[in-house]
Amino acid sequence: MKRLFFLIVFLPFAAFAQRTVVKKPGTNIKPGIPKTQVKVVKESIPVKPVDGYLVYGTVTGFADGTEVSFYNEQTGSLDEQAKIIKNKFSFSGKVQQPELKQLYFGQTQPIQLFLDNSAIEITMDASMPAKTTISGSPTHKLFGDLQNQIGPLQQALTNEGDVYDVATRNNLTTSLTNFIQQHPSSYVSPVALVILNNTAPEKEALIAQLYNSLDQNIRFTPYANYVAQQIQAAKRIPIGVELPNFTQTDSTGNPVALTSFRGKYLLVDFWASWCRPCRQENPNVVAAFNQYNSKNFTVLGVSFDQAKPAWINAIAQDGLNWNHVSDLKGWGNAVGAQFGIQSIPQNLLLDPQGKVIGKNLRGKDLLRKLNSLLN
Repeated sequence: MKRLFFLIVFLPFAAFAQRTVVKKPGTNIKPGIPKTQVKVVKESIPVKPVDGYLVYGTVTGFADGTEVSFYNEQTGSLDEQAKIIKNKFSFSGKVQQPELKQLYFGQTQPIQLFLDNSAIEITMDASMPAKTTISGSPTHKLFGDLQNQIGPLQQALTNEGDVYDVATRNNLTTSLTNFIQQHPSSYVSPVALVILNNTAPEKEALIAQLYNSLDQNIRFTPYANYVAQQIQAAKRIPIGVELPNFTQTDSTGNPVALTSFRGKYLLVDFWASWCRPCRQENPNVVAAFNQYNSKNFTVLGVSFDQAKPAWINAIAQDGLNWNHVSDLKGWGNAVGAQFGIQSIPQNLLLDPQGKVIGKNLRGKDLLRKLNSLLN
């Protein structure tokens, strides 16, 4: 059995919401159709569908009726739910390709599961979630191998505070590069590529080279599609260029121009109230704003919302005390279209002259970057 690692500790860079459902030519994937059917097991092991998957397990320390929830890793939306009955649960169904899921047992921290059409057994004790085990999935086993390789390096970077150790960061880049080169036909490799893109966004040429090395069918997966979008965005908005001006209205209807922030370091933050990964990232942006807003730094939120009340409520709930704009056209947001933004959260860090000096700085990366600029 393979020990599982937690999303929050070891893979903080992969969550994003995408605009479109990506499909491989020749397939017919209908968005919004549940891919799973829920079963509540009795004492015997349930039967796996012939060409589908079975996820089942024994979990202790939870009351009968505790919900087990599958969340989509890309969108953060709820896929399916089951209930724990007498320490047992199960899901069964079919996926057209392996998919990374977040699995919640009640209110515990999420567990990552790379779901493929296998019989997958999970064993968990609520008092020791870090010792959760998963067996039966070859895709998840390879994902576990990746986590074993990069987990200590990611943990080291997480513990380093405001300054990255260059050697550790280079080792992480090397480990991810080697993994992708060794597994060009694996559905795990695009996830590794997303991590590389977010931890070393300045390696634009390497990221493009690794993307092009993936097998053709792997390039049509959501994570690979996300990286392809980032590659195109890098060409459209390269580091060092002045970001073109735009104007949108704030929540009171007043126009706000990008050029009005000249003279300050500015984070242009693309998000939405309905975007679960965006809302999870918001506390990190709040921490950066609170620490550096008195040192010539501020934030401009560009929302992909359509409903104004939801937008306003999310700003208040998350304590986003900076300027916000939106044309309330959802994915049709004019600024998003101007810069080719097709997945969120995303951000651009500008210097006082309006030049791009950073992209997609999440978690402590934003604090580290601001620390190097403003301290």
